Amino acid sequence: MRPKRESRKVGDSDPIGEEIQKRVLESEYRVNINSLRPVRQTTKYVVLHRIGVGRCITDVERFFTETPEGVATVTVRPQRISETVKKWKLHGIPERYRARAFVPYHFVIDINGAVTQFLDYDARGAHCYGFNSHSIGVACIGDFRIERATDAQMYASMVLCRDLLFKYGDTVRIKRHDDLRRANNQRIKGCPGRHFPFERIKKWAETALKNKMQLDAERTKD
Repeated sequence: MRPKRESRKVGDSDPIGEEIQKRVLESEYRVNINSLRPVRQTTKYVVLHRIGVGRCITDVERFFTETPEGVATVTVRPQRISETVKKWKLHGIPERYRARAFVPYHFVIDINGAVTQFLDYDARGAHCYGFNSHSIGVACIGDFRIERATDAQMYASMVLCRDLLFKYGDTVRIKRHDDLRRANNQRIKGCPGRHFPFERIKKWAETALKNKMQLDAERTKD
């Protein structure tokens, strides 16, 4: 049975309830490394995405490892995806491609704010063409072109982005997928979407890093 989406959505300035914060922080952090990927060159960006397939982590995993569209997305060059999907729908997915398939994001956040890690921190993903060697991919389940993220998703995204900035430092920038697609002269997809609270997540995480750096500097002086 698929989980129901929470009815309450947090607005741009609404406070996130203490119960939601506690539930997110205490939720199970699932590690499901599904592919041994090459190590990426550098870490310049944390890229935020939407993933509109299904409503739970299992749906996401099945899409990328069992369906023609998903397997082609992570094993075939973008220019060949459309023709490849048509061929595989008729004749099936060749085993050599199915064996290489994986969830392309480092982290996926479900509608209840639970985080699943699919790739090692320093692995190269396949979530942002042209920038995979320099970025970490974070995807929230939902189509935020037409629906809002749950408050649990927002808070989980804030905490995860903060922790990634703490790990990789103040040279890392938090970006929308569309920001980097635009920089790469690619068609904009509405990712993560106009209803996704990107600016709030970015500001919260960057402020947390700034405060930590100031506190660390004061401690050094003492």
